[in-house]
Amino acid sequence: MKFDLVIIGNELLNGKIQDKNAHYLAKLLHFEGHILRSVHIIKDDYIEFTQTLDQIKDKTEFVITTGGLGPTKDDKTKEFLCDYFKKEAIFNQDALDTALKQYQRNDREYDQESMNYHFLPKEFQSLYNPAGYAPGFMYRAEGFSIASTPGVPTEFQAMVEESILPMVEKSVQLTKHIIFKTWKLPESHIFGKMEPELWEKLEAFGEVSSLPHKLGVDIGVKISADSKELLSELESNLKKLFFQTPL
Repeated sequence: MKFDLVIIGNELLNGKIQDKNAHYLAKLLHFEGHILRSVHIIKDDYIEFTQTLDQIKDKTEFVITTGGLGPTKDDKTKEFLCDYFKKEAIFNQDALDTALKQYQRNDREYDQESMNYHFLPKEFQSLYNPAGYAPGFMYRAEGFSIASTPGVPTEFQAMVEESILPMVEKSVQLTKHIIFKTWKLPESHIFGKMEPELWEKLEAFGEVSSLPHKLGVDIGVKISADSKELLSELESNLKKLFFQTPL
């Protein structure tokens, strides 16, 4: 899946703090088989926020924004998203439950009168923040999804690992291309005389391809599954079938 990261905060552009989230996300997504397509660092400005989303939304599948979720006046990400998607901020029970849980865990009281963590843009889904007070949130827009997290690295990293990526894995199919190499056997011999039903047997697992070359034939099968566990099981069964074939 293609991701884009939008980092929001004037303090990043005036040198007061240094971003650590982009490097972390790039390494993690690469390890998990995804792509970090672009990174944008922008100031707390609605026009710049709008221009950035307009620029990337048709080229990506998932946008993550960091920063601007705190309780002070310069935390404007929620406001920006309400305006961009033309949504009003409404009470969200899941967000309130998250805030209450995190405040209670640290022996603090969450004041619903002065805090706004429990108000999210309408139709947005609350995301659990395992390492901080402010809940994140997510919205499935037309053509892409967008999730917002705090900018604090410990909170950002915890939310990506425990809230965002598990949800992404549930919503997309994982794919893998398995290659079987044969030696000194032409295609006609493999799929004709030796194992006439091999193509159909492999096709039950996924899309089959055959690439002949001087040393033999590379037989490929593209498999898909809804989780790493199912993908691994599918790969194991496919290899078992192929290596039992008398080639």
